[in-house]
Amino acid sequence: MATSNKNFDKSPSALLRNNVRQLKEQTQKLQTNAKDAVRRMPVVLTEQQLKRLKDHKYASEGITLFDPFMQKFWKWLVEFCPLWVAPNLVTITGLALNIGTSVLLMIETNGAKEQVFCFYFSKIIINDLY
Repeated sequence: MATSNKNFDKSPSALLRNNVRQLKEQTQKLQTNAKDAVRRMPVVLTEQQLKRLKDHKYASEGITLFDPFMQKFWKWLVEFCPLWVAPNLVTITGLALNIGTSVLLMIETNGAKEQVFCFYFSKIIINDLY
């Protein structure tokens, strides 16, 4: 007795080819829709601005009195950082340490209404140097 459903008549390899074909068609539609959406977006940067952005190279320059000394320190310190660590991760870690120190001080001094113990200053200095 033959069935009228085509899926039962197909081999597993034919079903797989059919699924791959459907996925390719859906991917093509999504790519077309994405390209259309990008075309409809407003222009944010001009071509000249994009070129300047591509040519830009970051250079950290300091203008304070301690920057020449600190640059040597940071260059020495960065040698100990693995390459997979993003600069933003270092910045966020430093921010978290500073916020943690501030919260600790606020807790210990009853909302900055009391005097702080001397050893907290050393902890603050160590955190700020990080």
